[in-house]
Amino acid sequence: APPAPIGIFGTPRWRFIDVDEAGFTLEKVNRKYGRSYSGMRVNYTGNYGRGLNLSVFLAIEPGHPGLPADVQGSIENPRRWCRVSLIGASARTFNNFIASIVEDIDNNPLPI
Repeated sequence: APPAPIGIFGTPRWRFIDVDEAGFTLEKVNRKYGRSYSGMRVNYTGNYGRGLNLSVFLAIEPGHPGLPADVQGSIENPRRWCRVSLIGASARTFNNFIASIVEDIDNNPLPI
């Protein structure tokens, strides 16, 4: 079997962090009772508001192969970060998420 990849330009894989963002809209429609028979179209004014926009930011690192399984940051127990934002995804909210990851890594280094 070939050896495991060592990363990009000699950087080991355990140094990478996979970051992703997803957006969701929670819609609200005030529709308690039907207005017509099935298949019939009705034009009725109602309380159709814009929903709540959520952005979910997630990040995970693959874990260090040299750490024991019970230690945070190992392959079996990788570090994870999550943030839910109600103001939507923007460069500022994404940058704040990355800054919080960097601060967490600086304050809690791996015990290697």
